[in-house]
Amino acid sequence: MALLIGAFKLYAQTPNHIDDELPPISYIYKSGKIITIKDTIPCFILDRDNDSYNKGNIKYKITSDASKALKIKSKDVMHLEIEGYPPLDRFPYGTKSYLMVRLIDGEVKIYKAQVENMIYTTATGYNGTPMPIYTKDKSYKRFLVRGNMFYEIDRINKYQAKRIFFDNAELNKEIENLTDQQILKNIEQLVQRYNTSAKPSTNEGK
Repeated sequence: MALLIGAFKLYAQTPNHIDDELPPISYIYKSGKIITIKDTIPCFILDRDNDSYNKGNIKYKITSDASKALKIKSKDVMHLEIEGYPPLDRFPYGTKSYLMVRLIDGEVKIYKAQVENMIYTTATGYNGTPMPIYTKDKSYKRFLVRGNMFYEIDRINKYQAKRIFFDNAELNKEIENLTDQQILKNIEQLVQRYNTSAKPSTNEGK
């Protein structure tokens, strides 16, 4: 009992000791741009991890010294630029759409996003019959984009790769001799090689 009383007195003497050990919460707003279907908003955007921009609201200020932050629904944002980071563009995937990070820019682009899928499995019920179970799975995926062509890289095949690089005979000949796995393994190199030699405004899908 004496030990407990002593510990209580020690805590009572330093009531803020927990707060003193924790770093203060800081909100950093970086210059950027928000584009919706209707507006382009030059502003200062709350610096968060990329996945957070796909949830709820995005906070921003019109000026860096504004006392109050404004909010915009993530689902209404089509394009997002934040100082020091790659831009994000919105694309549909499955039943949702996501602001995806542009990893490689150029005539052919590579994007990355954490997407949500429903995983279907079965389990045995009490009477021995199969019982469906649906669970949510979140995983990072990369996407290959050119004009209106949009492919999940992990599922890329030879036909899709040749469509993406349709106007580069040299790359198409090389792709013809690769397996789907080899195309997947070398996709970033193929994109960078294509973009180096690509002419602008040739992104009409065939």
